[in-house]
Amino acid sequence: LHDALPISLERYGLIQTGDSIQGLIGAAIFSVLLTILVGLYFKNQTASEDYPVKALLLIAIVFLVFLSIARFIVFNRTILPYVYPLAAFGLTLSVVFNFELAGFLTLILGVMTAYGMPNGFDLTIFYIIPSIVGMLSLGKARRISAFVGAGASIGLAGIAIIIAYRLPDSVTDWIGIATLSATSLINGFGAAAMTLLLQYLFSQSLGTTTPLQLLDTSRPDHPLLQLLLREAPGSYQHSLQVANLAEQAAEAIGADGLLVRVGAIYHDCGKSQNPHFFIENQVKDKL
Repeated sequence: LHDALPISLERYGLIQTGDSIQGLIGAAIFSVLLTILVGLYFKNQTASEDYPVKALLLIAIVFLVFLSIARFIVFNRTILPYVYPLAAFGLTLSVVFNFELAGFLTLILGVMTAYGMPNGFDLTIFYIIPSIVGMLSLGKARRISAFVGAGASIGLAGIAIIIAYRLPDSVTDWIGIATLSATSLINGFGAAAMTLLLQYLFSQSLGTTTPLQLLDTSRPDHPLLQLLLREAPGSYQHSLQVANLAEQAAEAIGADGLLVRVGAIYHDCGKSQNPHFFIENQVKDKL
């Protein structure tokens, strides 16, 4: 019992042992290794997946912010590591860029966040797997309900991991498991809410458009579409028909159907300046 007490206290972050200099050297080597891994990943990107420098800088800044908060605020706490919405980073990259990039960097972030923590391995699993589950659940992120579903998926996946690791642990009782499970749900919905904000910041900074913004642009009450409807109703109906056909064609070849649809809806807006120059807006005189 005397020998097991320090191990238990260290496991739950109540005490720390070991030489700090050796720990810093080990952390530095580990960080350099992961940095090289990230560099090799981006070096081997194909031309179609090449990212601009501005995007890489923004990704790096957000990555370091998430990592710094985790290491300096969450580190060596009991409950906070399970509340920290690290999955928001992966969800944001999945929406703005693609699932492959989001999954890879989430893996790196999860490993670096939990490195050196007393229960580092199960925290690494807790950060990575629910994040990937959330990204898969989010899909194309075209509805607010998709974000709610992703948050619920992250929370439930986290609960499953907590039970899987804590249930065999005789130190954690059912109250502790219930507490951590509740924090996991908070984590999931918090990550989904933070993703809504982060994707907006990314899109504004990079000049890109998210699926939610595209859907908002395609609403019939958009001022430009209302102008087209009033001034050139024939062109408006024609644009809707073209949009339906273009969306189906885009999906058939694996292109972004939503982007093509929105572009097709707006492709004839210039006709609103002189609508009667075009036959679809000309009314035939009755005999």
